[in-house]
Formats: sequence, C-alpha cells, structure tokens
Amino acid sequence: MSVATMNSNLSASPWRLRLEAWWNGYDAEEYSMWRAGRGAANDGSPALSFDLPTLPSLDADDLTPQDSVWPTARVEVAERLFGAGYTVPGGAAEAIELVNPLGLTSAHSFLDLSAGMGGPSAALVERYGIWVTGYEPNEALASLAKARLPSLQGGDQVSVRQYDPETVTLRSKSFDAVLSRESMHRVENKSRMLTHVHSILKDWGQFVMTDYVLTSDDGPSDDVRRWFETQPTPVELWTKDAYETALSDLGFDIRIMEDRSAAHVELIRRDFARFLKEANRDDLASQPIIVAETLMQETEDWARRVALLTSGEIALCRFFAIKPGDNSDG
Repeated sequence: MSVATMNSNLSASPWRLRLEAWWNGYDAEEYSMWRAGRGAANDGSPALSFDLPTLPSLDADDLTPQDSVWPTARVEVAERLFGAGYTVPGGAAEAIELVNPLGLTSAHSFLDLSAGMGGPSAALVERYGIWVTGYEPNEALASLAKARLPSLQGGDQVSVRQYDPETVTLRSKSFDAVLSRESMHRVENKSRMLTHVHSILKDWGQFVMTDYVLTSDDGPSDDVRRWFETQPTPVELWTKDAYETALSDLGFDIRIMEDRSAAHVELIRRDFARFLKEANRDDLASQPIIVAETLMQETEDWARRVALLTSGEIALCRFFAIKPGDNSDG
C-alpha cells in the first residue's frame, strides 16, 4: 500500500484508528503504519506504548449545559459504549450478577446509591420485579435519568434523585437491601457513609458494594496517583482489609469478599471491542469534534483502569454483608 493510500485511509476514520491503537496499548503512529503493512516491529506487531497520550482540553463552552463532570458529549459517549442509561460496563447481565447474593423478590425494598441514569436499576426491575429507590451523586446524571427511564423496560419502577453522600440522611431501618456500585472511592467520609448504610438497613437487611481498592498497605503507586490526577472528582482508595474492618466494626456479617478484577477487565474489553466493531461501520470522523475528543478521554480513562487492574496495583472487589437482627427482646 502506498503512503498516499495509507494517509487516505487514515483520514477517512482517524478517530477509530487512534482509539483502537491506544485501547490495545500501542503507539498510535506505529499502529497506523503496521495496519498499512509498513514499519512493523521484529515480531510483526507495532511497538507497545506505555504512556497514554495527553488529550486536548475541552473548552469550557463545551461543558454546558450539564456540568464539568458529565457534559452532554460524555453522556453520549458513555451510552454508545455501554448502552442506554449506562455509564459503566457490563450491561444488564452484570447489574443482575452483582446483586445475585441478595435473593431479591418483589417484596424487597431496594436502595441504589449509585443509580447513574437508571439503566442498571431498570435491569433489576425487569429481572426481579422490585421497586428501586435510586440516589445519584451527580446532579446531571440524576436529571438525565428522568428522561431516560421512561424509555427503558422496567424504568417505570425506578426513581432517581440527586444526593450528597457526605451529608445524606435517610430514615433508619427503611430498606431491605442497599447497593453501592463503584462509587465509594469518590466518597471522602467513607466511615460515615458505611455507618449510615448500616442505619438505614432493616434488621437482616443486606448490603452489596463493589469498589476499587488498593492492593498494598503502602499507599497508591505512582501510576495510581497519576490516574487520580486525571479524575474529574477527588478519589481516595481504601484497601480490601480496611473495608473488611469497617464493616465488621459496624456489626455487619460479611458473607462474600471477592476480587472481581478479572471479570471487570473482561467486561470493559468486551464493551470496547463491540464499540470498535460497530465503529467500522459508523465513521467517527463524521462526529462533532467534541464527541470524538470525549471518546478519546473516556478511552484513556478506562485503559488506565485496565492497566492498573491488570498490573495488580488496584483491584475491583465485591462485598456482600448482612445486618444481623436485634435480638435484645428475644
């Protein structure tokens, strides 16, 4: 293939190739040459790139009308990657799998403290027939949930409202089950939040939490700190042992404490692979520049997470705990 032909092919869909290169950990320029049959490394593959590219900053005007964390372009990208109403990978199957230990029935009152735009909660309604009370820290996502839920199967049994996890106060002993999915690492006062979860659970209530954790008591590595610096809101990771101690001290009976890093990485890769396959038919070059740039930013973030999970510097853990009943009257 001639250089002119290669350049023509690249210009036709540059964002897809850059996305594919960076997602697979390759230097974007060498990857493009390799795809064109030129400049392959000795083993026939392009050189791996261990430094993710610095992406262009978004103009402040492009961050409206929502907010700086979830602007319109990021919401659009997330839903294209993960599905309508979703901001995390795995889809309905993963949402159902995570709460499987709860043994939910339509009689259970259920609180989702990481509701997002309501997609995962709607999936639980479809599977179990429950009613979901959803709380979402981000005001933009909570607002968008009201627009998304009517179009989602099960959405008519989900309500989502915005809350501040640092100050939220809900009625004690009001829920049979509580879910917190990959959100606790953004809560500054984790001890208070966990104490409040214990308070709002009924006797014999159940709590499922998934979160990113540090795997070393020595604190975050340099790579983990660099990931922190790229996040739009502050991040603080506990270790798995720290969560275990906190839950036990509150009186929870911990039934499951497992590392789901491998499954999480597989789901991330699956969803991005599906997107890349579809991108072959949907020319990203025709997308507004803000959407393309946001796609690169989302790819960078999830690629960093995959790298940190794969290296073992962080892990994704699931905790399942039960609040024992009060037997003081027995």
